[in-house]
Amino acid sequence: MKTVYNIQNNYDNTSNPSQQNQPSFNPIDKLIEVFEKIDHLVAENRKLYEALLQVERDKNALLTELLNGKKRQEYIRAK
Repeated sequence: MKTVYNIQNNYDNTSNPSQQNQPSFNPIDKLIEVFEKIDHLVAENRKLYEALLQVERDKNALLTELLNGKKRQEYIRAK
């Protein structure tokens, strides 16, 4: 009985090219793009939040004005 040994030289990293990470794009450029998108989203979120705060301030001012008007009417009626 003969045994056959199949010994391959795999020291040049050509045995499994799917494990090699060689992207066709520059990862740093992609990272910069992601950061720019995040900055844009943060700025947009800040604008929306400021608009929401302004709406809340306007609503509170209107409610305060209405409440003060009702208190005046009740005060006038009480006299």
